[in-house]
Amino acid sequence: MTDKEKGLTEAVLFIYTLTPLHVGVGSTPEVVDLPIQREKHTGFPVIFGSSLKGAIRSNFDKDIANALFGNEDTSTQSYASAVSFTDARILLFPVKTARGIFAYVTCPFVLRRLERELKIIGINNWNGDFTDGKVHISSDGLKELEINDGLLILEEFSYNKAKGEIIEDIRPESWKVLENLFQSDSDETFKFWQEKLKKHIVVVPDEDFRYLVKHGTEIVTRIKIDDNTGVVKSGALWTEENVPTDTLFYSITLFDSRRAQKGKIFDDIRKKLDGKSIHIGGNTTIGRGFVYLKFYNGGNNG
Repeated sequence: MTDKEKGLTEAVLFIYTLTPLHVGVGSTPEVVDLPIQREKHTGFPVIFGSSLKGAIRSNFDKDIANALFGNEDTSTQSYASAVSFTDARILLFPVKTARGIFAYVTCPFVLRRLERELKIIGINNWNGDFTDGKVHISSDGLKELEINDGLLILEEFSYNKAKGEIIEDIRPESWKVLENLFQSDSDETFKFWQEKLKKHIVVVPDEDFRYLVKHGTEIVTRIKIDDNTGVVKSGALWTEENVPTDTLFYSITLFDSRRAQKGKIFDDIRKKLDGKSIHIGGNTTIGRGFVYLKFYNGGNNG
């Protein structure tokens, strides 16, 4: 969406994890030595806006980065960034299922918050009202994920259609916000993921979702090898938390053309990032932190 009078362009940036993702907060007194970033009031995984912006900036040449994201050269004139990213909030979390490998799980709280943030930037085609305490899924999705007679198992949670716990009322065509999230025009690989996303979204009660995102992350034990001895270095053992592959976050992106330098516009960011993969967070040398990006502006993605 664009507010021409104010020179603002507003969009949603979707961030889909292609590998486990560690955007950390440093060492803490928690059980896990290096936990991921989480919202204080919900405990949900999050990518802080400063971490997201820094990772995105690193994909641009220095002059273009300065023109779009503000001048970091203290020896020259300073000016503010033309683009802002809100904290990237979680939208869909992958949860193991008894059939179908995994489902994309979300909850009413997350969907109502998305609805609120979309309306703030003038996108009104999303209704996230699933606040009845039931589990919601599409009919096709239930057929593919149930193990028998409407029994759906997500990790250690089980829901039974016969007991009235499941409602088959999700219509994929109404989820315009996720339409064409993946580039699906000609690549069969992307088509597979787009179809899975359409059919395998499951809305669970808020408290179930909070439990899943708290206990469903990956905890990895890591060591450091002494270069001289070839064995584990004394004391160099730690645990690290990762957001799993196939998690979907979203961030509200605001671009102020009045602050952009050298005639740069929002399309300079979109063309560079839309449908592309970048790295966020730590551990790039061991294959973690790679994400896929897609912008949404209220119509079809892209």
